[in-house]
Amino acid sequence: MTVRLRMPTVREWAARSIAVLMALGLLLCAPALASAQSITLATPQPGNNGNTGVMFDVTAVNDVTVTSLATNISSGASTIEIYGRSGTHVGFENSNVGWTLLGTAGALAVGANQTIPVTLNVAVPAGQTYAFYIHTAGTVGYRNGTSVGAVDASDANLQIRQGRGVGAAFGNLIGSPRIFTGSITYVTGLAPPPAPVAVPTMSEWAMILFGLMLAGGAALYIQRRRLAA
Repeated sequence: MTVRLRMPTVREWAARSIAVLMALGLLLCAPALASAQSITLATPQPGNNGNTGVMFDVTAVNDVTVTSLATNISSGASTIEIYGRSGTHVGFENSNVGWTLLGTAGALAVGANQTIPVTLNVAVPAGQTYAFYIHTAGTVGYRNGTSVGAVDASDANLQIRQGRGVGAAFGNLIGSPRIFTGSITYVTGLAPPPAPVAVPTMSEWAMILFGLMLAGGAALYIQRRRLAA
């Protein structure tokens, strides 16, 4: 007795191909969705003091990568600069040696917790300290503190410490201690956030589907020829 196998039709091949492509698309999109997740740690608001800049330290409890800062703007700032250095800012307030300009942005609106449009990629290993200096041509709002280096805000991964108010770029310390008022956004881990995975466009999906249909049709034709032989 000869058993003749039923081969899928072209329509069935197409339906199966679409299901495979949808599953593949979900797998490709998953890493991109995961990479978009971030954590924001904010200090108590609002500020009760301010000047053209503020320096402060952060300490990582676990490995983190800082991706952006937000700050309070008390008066219009034509430009805003973010500097950083490994280790504490204490003892390095009056010199730019060891500091790195992380980015410059244009004017920010007056208000609380204004995100500075500078993309950061600052890796801070667990147990390490990193210093930030926000400098503007306007006024950065901050709070009066109690002790330089004391933890002002923290979560399971990061600590924000009290720092100093600065009246001119790397000089003219106005007040100490002063507390950065704003927020820090970061992701866990030392690697920068992965770049989103490129997902095929609709036209590319169509070409992939067409190729799968051709391959399926060819396989079906070859199988039928073998059964007929």
